[in-house]
Amino acid sequence: MHLLAARSVAAVGVVSLGAVLIPWFGPSDYLNEEIPQAPVYTTAVQTTTVQADDSAGSSLRSPSAGSESLGAKQLEAVPEPPASEKRTPPAELTQPPAGKPRTVVRSGRLNLDPNRLIRVHARFGGQVLSIGQHEGDPGNAASQKTRPLQFGDAVKKGQVLAVVWSREVGEKKSELLHALTHAYLADRQLAETRATARGAEGEHRVSEAERLVKASAMAVERIERTLHSWKMSEDEIQQVRDEADRMQVANSVGNPQLERSWSEVKVRAPFDGVVLERNIIVGEVVDNRLDLFKIGDVTTLGVTVDFYEEDLPALESLGPESRRWTIRLKSEPSMSGIAGSFDVIANVVDPHRHTISVIGTLDNSHGLLRAGQFVTAEVCLK
Repeated sequence: MHLLAARSVAAVGVVSLGAVLIPWFGPSDYLNEEIPQAPVYTTAVQTTTVQADDSAGSSLRSPSAGSESLGAKQLEAVPEPPASEKRTPPAELTQPPAGKPRTVVRSGRLNLDPNRLIRVHARFGGQVLSIGQHEGDPGNAASQKTRPLQFGDAVKKGQVLAVVWSREVGEKKSELLHALTHAYLADRQLAETRATARGAEGEHRVSEAERLVKASAMAVERIERTLHSWKMSEDEIQQVRDEADRMQVANSVGNPQLERSWSEVKVRAPFDGVVLERNIIVGEVVDNRLDLFKIGDVTTLGVTVDFYEEDLPALESLGPESRRWTIRLKSEPSMSGIAGSFDVIANVVDPHRHTISVIGTLDNSHGLLRAGQFVTAEVCLK
């Protein structure tokens, strides 16, 4: 019982367990003690009263005035904005009525047409003797000076891009010259043999001379086929024939300077375009695997536009004649749109952005567009 005397507050109830008396204190006892409590946040505007279920009838209240003493803080409810101020999603993200067309604008970029992009190689390895020359613009005094080709220069089909010295080509052309010379000598010997042939011995000599003529002709034909397989032009082969004719008429030796030029292989542009890369310098030794130049035709550019995954059904439902778009440059929004078309819808969705690449082409014969520029594409979807 000394436990009951030690308390300065009255016990509300006592529970008897055998010989031991255990006091029980009501809620009012603990409210008198200074017990730190965590702040309580509530959005309730009205106060509430909590009744303790005890025999003394004591109660715990949390009125608005008394909540501060318990460490509670009240937050007023935020009123809902009026309907006129509620934000609505953009029109292009809402689903239009079935069958009604809608126009969407998506972002993309310009790129080089892979079908008009080529890496130029030398047919034979060797040393670079010279780089093709860029003729200056006659209308621009600052660019009239002739200089080696560099990045961004326009080139024409067949224009010389570089000259490579190849020992292999020079040796094969020299073989052709030697075979042509033997063929001329064989023809001359046959004519002389026929003129002096007498009897059976003469016929045998004529037969031997004819066999030699045929063998010489076959050797010439074999070497010419080899040069043609190396994509030597007919003009280059004709130069060797002309040199052989000159040697027979003048009864002289070959021209060393001309023969040295036979080892020179001219690398030419395959079509009209722009130099996008130049990877050689004069004096460098190259092989036939190195990209000497990279040439691109920029009169037609590729367009890659990213559409949302939700646009896929509408895109695929468009017929070939409806797959049209209007392209505008982001850097020049005031520029009028350029009509184009698309024909490829990618089969893979970007896993990070969940977009689909749609690819088309755009005419750039006016030269106002640049590969790599950002664009917007306007498409009418059904």
